[in-house]
Amino acid sequence: AQPAQPAQPEVFEDEFIDLERIGGRVKASSVKTVEGLVQTHQQEALAVIRGWMAQNGY
Repeated sequence: AQPAQPAQPEVFEDEFIDLERIGGRVKASSVKTVEGLVQTHQQEALAVIRGWMAQNGY
């Protein structure tokens, strides 16, 4: 019998949303959820935004 292989972590590709196709609309509840996460985890949110900006050369 073969020994069990360790589970491979899932790899997620970046997913993009075409805002033109949805008319630039997002659910208000989604925005409020993100707002709550940013308020609760300010330093982590700032790190994520800075990472995005660095990737785009800002």
